[in-house]
Amino acid sequence: MTYSDFKQSVVSFLCKNLGNHAKISIRPVLKNNHVQYDGLIILENGSNISPTIYLNYYYRLLQKKTPLSEILSQILDTYLANKPDTTIDTSFFTDYNNICPHIAYKLIHASLNEHLLNDIPHKKILDLAIVFYCLLSGSEHENATILIRNRHLALWGVEPETIYRQALSNTPSLLPPTLHDMNSLLFNRKDFNRADVPKAVPSMYILSNTQKLYGASAMLYPGVLEDFSATVNGSFYILPSSVHEVILLPESSKSVSGTLNKMVQEVNLSQVSPEEVLSDHAYYYSLEERSIKILS
Repeated sequence: MTYSDFKQSVVSFLCKNLGNHAKISIRPVLKNNHVQYDGLIILENGSNISPTIYLNYYYRLLQKKTPLSEILSQILDTYLANKPDTTIDTSFFTDYNNICPHIAYKLIHASLNEHLLNDIPHKKILDLAIVFYCLLSGSEHENATILIRNRHLALWGVEPETIYRQALSNTPSLLPPTLHDMNSLLFNRKDFNRADVPKAVPSMYILSNTQKLYGASAMLYPGVLEDFSATVNGSFYILPSSVHEVILLPESSKSVSGTLNKMVQEVNLSQVSPEEVLSDHAYYYSLEERSIKILS
C-alpha cells in the first residue's frame, strides 16, 4: 500500500467511526531540524483544538507488516484517549500581557533550522540558536507549547529584545534545572547489577529541567555551569544528548575530544529522533574563562 493510499484509508476509517460531524484533515507539520511530518487533525463538536497524530509513524508500522486494521484501531484509540473536552479562547494569545508570564526559551541547532529562523525571533550562540515559545500548562505533567514567530511580535507590538529579556527571567522559574549523577540513577534501579559496571566508569551528570522539556537550555541558566564547575573543581565537557537534556562530563575523566564527538554522533543516529537532535559534537566549559566553546 502506498503512503497516499494509507492516508486515504485513515481518513475513511475515521469518518465511518466518528460520523459526519467530525472535521478530519491531514496537514504537513514542520518540526525542529527541518523534519516534516503529516499531522492528523480531528475537530469535533465545534472544538478548535485537537491532538496532532503523526501518520508517518503508523505508516512505518504498516511497512513492518502490522495489519492495517490494527493500525487504524490504534489511531482511533489514540485520538479518543487524548481528545480535548474544551475549546481554547484564541483571544488570550492576542494580548501580550496574557502571554508575558508564559514566555520561555529553548535551544535548537542554527544551521539545520536556517529556514525556520527567518520566521522567528532568535539569538545565536555558538552554532546554536535561542528561540522562544509560550508554555501553557494543562497539569503538573502536561504542557502545550506555541512557538513565537515574528508575526506574533508584530501583533503584540513588542521588539525581539523584549521577548529575550522576558524569557531569560521566566524560564529558570517555569522550568527549574535538575542535575542527576548517571551512576546514581543506574545504581538505584532494581534490575541493576553493580558487578556489570567497570570500576573505572567516569561520573557523568544529566542536566535538564523538572519537566524534561527542552532541558538542554538549562545550561544557559545563570550560575548553573559555574556551580557545577566549582563542584567538580575543574573544567568539563558538555555532551548534547538531545534538545531535552545535556550530559556533563568532568575533564578529569581524561576523555579524548575526538572520541566524545564520535559518541555524540553515534547516539544521534541510533538513539535520538531527528527532530530532537541538538548538535553533532560536544562542547567544553572552561573553568578559567568561564565560557563554553565548541569541541573541535
